[in-house]
Amino acid sequence: MRTVESIISLLGLAVTLFAWIIPQDRIGYEVKFTLLGIGLTIVVLGLGLLVNGWRRGRKKLKSIDQLSEFISTAIRDLINKPRPPQSEMEVFATELKEQYDNWCIGVNQILSNKSYFTHSDFLHFDRLGFIPPIVMTRHPNADHTLAMLNVKIDRLREIISWNR
Repeated sequence: MRTVESIISLLGLAVTLFAWIIPQDRIGYEVKFTLLGIGLTIVVLGLGLLVNGWRRGRKKLKSIDQLSEFISTAIRDLINKPRPPQSEMEVFATELKEQYDNWCIGVNQILSNKSYFTHSDFLHFDRLGFIPPIVMTRHPNADHTLAMLNVKIDRLREIISWNR
């Protein structure tokens, strides 16, 4: 995208230089100043588009950084969460599922920004399909939540790599 803005600016610069170099006895003042005005307008337009593209790119990078922070948070707060004794595992599984759901809501809010991410990115993260089972807690609900989290983290990493 930045190539297009650069080409527009260079085209404007070429028109401006062309108008400046042509001797005045070949073209009238009106034509010369019109070409200069058009050339300078194109240069300003190209530079404006270029700056706007840089700003948009910086905002997109900020969104990608936020997604990376969500991965870090999931690893720190959900995967590495201290495991309770088996007698308290039902409460642990319920809390883990609530935290997982809140984590997914936060990621979905970032991915729903159509300026930076496609609907395909959103669906790739949101719809899981088949989930390979894992055993970390020996509690079926907690292990299923952790298995879903594992798949979602992998998919989030894919989305981040696609959008760099």
